[in-house]
Amino acid sequence: MRLYLTFQQYKYKVYHYLTLFLFFFILIYAYNHNVLKDFALPLIGIFLLSMYFWDRSLKYKYGKKAEERIERLIKNCVKGDIKIKKDVKINYGNIDFMLITKEKILIIEVKAGKFDEVRTRKTIQQVLRQINYMKSKEKNKKVDAVVVYSGQSKTVDGVRFVSNKELCSYIQRWL
Repeated sequence: MRLYLTFQQYKYKVYHYLTLFLFFFILIYAYNHNVLKDFALPLIGIFLLSMYFWDRSLKYKYGKKAEERIERLIKNCVKGDIKIKKDVKINYGNIDFMLITKEKILIIEVKAGKFDEVRTRKTIQQVLRQINYMKSKEKNKKVDAVVVYSGQSKTVDGVRFVSNKELCSYIQRWL
C-alpha cells in the first residue's frame, strides 16, 4: 500500500533538502576559498537543522501509518448505524477519528512513537481541548475520548489511553 505524504511531511522534506543544499553550497564555497574554519560552526548548525527537518518528516510518516492501521481496525469492529468520521478539522487542529451515535460521540486520538511524561501531558491537553470543542458544538450528546497508542492501557487525569490491541473491546464497551 502506497502512503501519500501529508502537507506537513512534504513541508519538512522540502525544508530538509533546502538546508542540505545550503550546507553543501557553503561547504564547497568555504573549501574553494580556503575559509573552511570560518564556516565550521554555521555548517554544523545548518546540518543539524537539516537532520531535525528529516526527523520531523519521518514522524509524520509514522503517524500516518498508525492512523491507517487504526482506521482499518475501527471499520472492522464498528457495525450498525454508527457514523465514523476521519480527520475532523477543528479550530486549532484536527480530531483523528470520531464515532457518532444518536446519543454520544467518541473521539479517538491516535499517537505513534515513544511516550514520555511531556508527551503524555501534551496529549492530555490536546484531548481535553477536543472534548470541550465537541461539547460546545454538540450540546445534546455525551462526548468521550480515548487515546490509542502502543503502550499499556491506563487512565491519566481522566483521559483513557488504550493499546492498539484493546481498542476494539474498548469501543464495544463504550457502545
